Amino acid sequence: MRNGKKLTNNNSDLGNLIVLRKRAEQKVKSLSKDILEKPDSLSPADVQQLIYELRVYQVELEMQNEELRKAQLELEKSRSRYFDLYDLAPVGYFTLDESGQIQGVNLTGAEMLGAEKSNLVKQKFNRFINDDSQDSYYLNFNELFKTREEQVFEIQLVNNDGSRFWAEIKMNILEDRESGQLMSRVVIIDITERKQYQEAFKSSLELKLKEDKIESIGLLAGGIAHDFNNYLAIMLGNISLARFYKDMDKIKEKLVNIENAILRAKELTHKLSVFSKGGAPVKKIVSINNIIKENAKFAVSGSNVRCKFSLPQESLYAAIDEAQISQVLNNIIINAVQAMPEGGTIWIAVNTITIVEGSENLKFPLSQGTYLKISIKDEGIGIPEELLEKLFDPYFSTKPKGSGLGLATSYSIIKSHDGCLTVESQEGVGTTFHILLPVSVKPETTL
Repeated sequence: MRNGKKLTNNNSDLGNLIVLRKRAEQKVKSLSKDILEKPDSLSPADVQQLIYELRVYQVELEMQNEELRKAQLELEKSRSRYFDLYDLAPVGYFTLDESGQIQGVNLTGAEMLGAEKSNLVKQKFNRFINDDSQDSYYLNFNELFKTREEQVFEIQLVNNDGSRFWAEIKMNILEDRESGQLMSRVVIIDITERKQYQEAFKSSLELKLKEDKIESIGLLAGGIAHDFNNYLAIMLGNISLARFYKDMDKIKEKLVNIENAILRAKELTHKLSVFSKGGAPVKKIVSINNIIKENAKFAVSGSNVRCKFSLPQESLYAAIDEAQISQVLNNIIINAVQAMPEGGTIWIAVNTITIVEGSENLKFPLSQGTYLKISIKDEGIGIPEELLEKLFDPYFSTKPKGSGLGLATSYSIIKSHDGCLTVESQEGVGTTFHILLPVSVKPETTL
C-alpha cells in the first residue's frame, strides 16, 4: 500500500507541475504579444520591468522543468519497483477476461507454464489445464462471474513441455479502469510438494492400517482357535466320561454339558458373524429414548450404579435394528458398571449434530448430514491412552476375563447402521462412548 500511495502522490505532483508549466507558458506568450503589439508605447522603465518579469518566469520554468524531470524519474522508479514486485512474486498472477483469455501475466506465472509472457497473452487459460481438472475450473470460473465472490480450488496444470503440477487457484473479480470490463485476477500457487507429502502420509497411513488389520486378524484367529479348542475339549472330555457310565442320569448330565458347549460355540460363531458382516440389520424407525431407558435399566439392575439421563423432550427417531442396538447399549453400559466396582453414576445424553464441510464435527468419519449422538459417560478408572486405539479390536480386552468381542461387535453393528462408535477416556476420571446414528423422520401414526 505504501508503494501505491507514493505512486499516487507522484502522479498528483506531476499533474500539478504540468499545469504550472502551461500557465507560465501562457503568461510568457501574453507578455510577448503585448510587446509586439505596442512596442512604441513602452517606456524604458516598462521595458526593464518586462525583462525582469520574463527572467523570473524563465527561472520558474527552469525550476518547474527540473521538478518535472525529478517527478518523472521518481514515477519511473516506482513503476519499476511495482513491476519487480509483480513479476518476481513467488506466486503466479494472471488476468483473464470473461471468456477465459489471458490478458496479463507475471514472470512467475509464465515460468510455471514454461512460456514467454508475450506468448501467453490472448491465449485461452484452459489450454494449460489437465483434462481431469477442466470441470472444476469451469465450475469455479462461472461461479466467480455469477456471484463475484472469491473462488479457491485445486486443479492440475500442464506446462508447455507436457509436465503436470498441482496448483491452488484463487480467483477474484476486478474491473478494468479504462474499459469498465469485468476481469478475473487469478493467483496460482504451486502445491505439488504439499500434494506429494499428503500422498506419502496417506500411503504410510494405509500401510499402518494394513499392519494393524493383519495384527487384529492374527489376534482374532488365535482367539477363535483358543475358544473352540476349549469347547472341543469339554465335548471330548464329556463324551469320554459318558462311555464309562452305565447310569443314564450320569450319561444325560454329560450330554447336557456337551450341549452347553455346543451352544457356546454357536454363540461364538454368531458373534463372529456379526463382527465380520455387521449382522445385516433389519431396520425399522423407532423412538431412541425408549430403547435407551429400557436397556440402561436392565444393564444396571442389581448393581450399585445409577443412570442419569439428558434426553430431548420429543424423542429422536432412527432407522435401526432394535435387537442389535440394544446389544450395543448393553455392552457399553455393562462395561461402565464393571468400571465402577464401588458404585457411581452413568450419564446418558442424546442430542443431534450436523456434519458439514468446515465444521468441527468433521472429526467423525461420517458423510455429511444430521445424526443423533448418544453419549454414555462413566466415573470409572478410565483407559490408558495407548490402549484406546485397540479398544475395538477383536479379542482385545482391558478386563482379565473379557472375551474382547463385545466392543468389536458393537463397532461393527454401528458401522452397519451407517454410523460410528468412538471413545474418549482419561485415567482416574472416566470414559465416554459416543454412538452416532443417522436421524430419521418420525413415522406417521396410522389409525
